[in-house]
Amino acid sequence: MVLTGPEDPLADAEGVRLATRAPQAGELALEADRTVEAADAVPAAERASAGVDEAFHYGSSKYAEDITENGLRSGTWATPNGELGPLQAAMELSLPPNRELPDMLVRIDVAGLRNAGYEIPEATRVGNVVRDEFGGVFSMPGGGWEMQFPYAIPPQFVTVGGL
Repeated sequence: MVLTGPEDPLADAEGVRLATRAPQAGELALEADRTVEAADAVPAAERASAGVDEAFHYGSSKYAEDITENGLRSGTWATPNGELGPLQAAMELSLPPNRELPDMLVRIDVAGLRNAGYEIPEATRVGNVVRDEFGGVFSMPGGGWEMQFPYAIPPQFVTVGGL
């Protein structure tokens, strides 16, 4: 005969063991709530760009030589996430779907820019509406983080590589 209810001494022992841990579990839950509240006190965008030492621009390798020589132009978009593959970058960063997938990754030395006196833009969530240069409007997944540099980034702060 197998006992499975309150008359089962093993079940009772396990219940007592779990009951004695209930205060610890409650304290852990409260600590988790406090952590979430503290994180919510700092805007998500500020958390995403705080302490960022590098940013990454996903683009086409046909511009690699120009970027290596001249840097990135004013208005360039980048993300703190340098781990995206071509398709994932296109989706998370809402890159226009009527263009080829990125095959170049440009690393931006954000720490160097900061040390040189440049103001680092705040990272914001990528929306899902994309407008291309021809007036087309597309819906993409989005959801990644992006930052737009309002100034040209000199070539000494960029490193061009492949994906």
